[in-house]
Amino acid sequence: MSTLLNSGDVPADVWDYCLPVGRAAVRRPGSDLTVLTYLAMTQYVLDAVDRVARSTPEVVDPALARPCSIDWDTIGASIRKTNRVLIAEQGALGRPTAAG
Repeated sequence: MSTLLNSGDVPADVWDYCLPVGRAAVRRPGSDLTVLTYLAMTQYVLDAVDRVARSTPEVVDPALARPCSIDWDTIGASIRKTNRVLIAEQGALGRPTAAG
């Protein structure tokens, strides 16, 4: 049994549940497109992906990476696998990351 939160399923019967900080989280595996998203947009993207049946995007959430660092290994592996990337965000904070 689990309780659904905005960040995904969290076991309700495990009191010492820990998030794997330091690595980006692949929220949904896929093969057609890598979608990089974080914070509130993650659930919106996951909902949208569930509605689009004609493609299988991989959703990567880099928010669990260490502060001031980006888990390039996970992000790079996903982009190499799909050969396409889309950044979904609420504001303009991702522009420097996408441009760099």
